[in-house]
Amino acid sequence: METVTVIDVENESKALKNKMLKKLINTEGVINLDFKDIQTVVREKALYGSSEAFSIENIKKAAQEVIASILMVDKNAFKEGGVIVNITTGKDISLLDAQGFVEYIESLIKPVSVDIWGLVVEDSFKKGQIKVEIMLPTNLELTQKT
Repeated sequence: METVTVIDVENESKALKNKMLKKLINTEGVINLDFKDIQTVVREKALYGSSEAFSIENIKKAAQEVIASILMVDKNAFKEGGVIVNITTGKDISLLDAQGFVEYIESLIKPVSVDIWGLVVEDSFKKGQIKVEIMLPTNLELTQKT
């Protein structure tokens, strides 16, 4: 199931209270994202979408669903640059697999590219389990979920 939410990142103390953002930047990963990475891309508010799947093939579908959900909330979401992707997986997905998945996401959002991406290996994830999180700037005011 995918979730799309608007997050306020303008004020660091407010942003760090957001549990999704807090987990995203406080989890140690193979490729870490930190608050400065997010502020580099997002100045005020961000659209955040996430979804989980249990195979590379299904995560591609999940990524398509997250992108479609983001576009339902903001039809102009992928018109400009500034996309952050984070992938959380078990130990069975390689760095090369993750990079290929980021390239797949870029193919879905052309002409925009992924500016920053992270990879977290989560011991509690089952074989083939993958979570994708996509974040990008927005001007939307309300927190919305789909």
